[in-house]
Amino acid sequence: MEKLTFEAINDYYQNLPEEIKKSLTLFLTKITFKNKEHNITGIKDQQVLFEKFILESLIPLCLGLKLSDKELLDIGSGAGIPGIVLAIADPCSKVTSLDKSPVKIKFQSQVKKSLSLANLTTNCAKLEDISPSCKYDYVLARAYKASNIILPQAYELLPDNGHLLLWKGQNWDKEWQDTSLRIKQKYDIIKIVRYDISIHTGGIFLSLERKTNHL
Repeated sequence: MEKLTFEAINDYYQNLPEEIKKSLTLFLTKITFKNKEHNITGIKDQQVLFEKFILESLIPLCLGLKLSDKELLDIGSGAGIPGIVLAIADPCSKVTSLDKSPVKIKFQSQVKKSLSLANLTTNCAKLEDISPSCKYDYVLARAYKASNIILPQAYELLPDNGHLLLWKGQNWDKEWQDTSLRIKQKYDIIKIVRYDISIHTGGIFLSLERKTNHL
């Protein structure tokens, strides 16, 4: 299993263009102010927000995944994590942020407008409402449902060799064991990365690839 440290992820962040870091900071500021009206996240501490929302979201880019000109679907995106962060960090990516909460999608739409994120689409809907005819190069799921639910749902929205990116807690292995073999056999595991950012922030990042023409 690969390991990713705070230093590695933070170095990636620090090396981003200043304009992108400015936009990421503004995004966090908007989350903080919105939280005073509606509880769009239970996290109040600014450092923890930075770690969990910005640094965690940057893991795919830190690991070298090429998201430019790719279609991304962030399911259960909440305040826009990781979708909006990736849309800011890679302006050439094409991100659709999906959440069933009208309040959270309205907030995301306001962020899209204020930060001029032309590569971001917001959608207030449930995952099961998305037509299987829609295909995405990457489906992203952070703090979403269990793997035995996510994997079959994402499978329908990925083309052959498309990727499912998962942010999971430290107990991911038990969750994986509880996922049926029939579902797991539809994917190849490309990466399993343990990341430790702080005492508040850590977990497992997985990159799964949809198998070609799996029966």
